[in-house]
Amino acid sequence: MKTRIGVIFGGASREREISFAGGRTVYDNLDKALLIRCRYLLTVSGILS
Repeated sequence: MKTRIGVIFGGASREREISFAGGRTVYDNLDKALLIRCRYLLTVSGILS
């Protein structure tokens, strides 16, 4: 049974682009054989999608 893990990135801060890059790096390096990977974008207005 695989564990589901979510990576949240984005947001309203000035470091938004850094959050995208860091979130992408983490997501890409999670082991697909062990985990179900999910990406979640936090919009500038604070909505999680």
